[in-house]
Amino acid sequence: MQKATHKLESVKTACDRALAGEDTVLFTAPTRSLFQIVETFSCSVPEAKRICIEGIRSLEPSDFSHSLLQWDAVADVYGLQNYQGFDWYVKFILDKDDCGELLESISFHRPEKDLKLVDGRVLKAKGG
Repeated sequence: MQKATHKLESVKTACDRALAGEDTVLFTAPTRSLFQIVETFSCSVPEAKRICIEGIRSLEPSDFSHSLLQWDAVADVYGLQNYQGFDWYVKFILDKDDCGELLESISFHRPEKDLKLVDGRVLKAKGG
């Protein structure tokens, strides 16, 4: 069984810092995250950021699916079941800079294909 590359508690710390107003979460691909949330909930971009960060903050180890290589870094993929009434595909990289850890390269959208989680749950593709 594959294990997550990034420590979930460090990811949650970056989320907590972002919710407190720090720039610790970078949406480098907003079309794969923020814009998906805006479209789903008809909300503003700042509200979409909050929804995404709180969703990532709520992840548990059993929500892990797999890791993959993205932009010369390892990204972890999770499935978030029934968050705000929908299932979500969540992907991120935890990176370090001079100020601490940054969460970046986030995908947060409805699953485009079935997503199997380590505990055996399968999140069905959007519309599936």
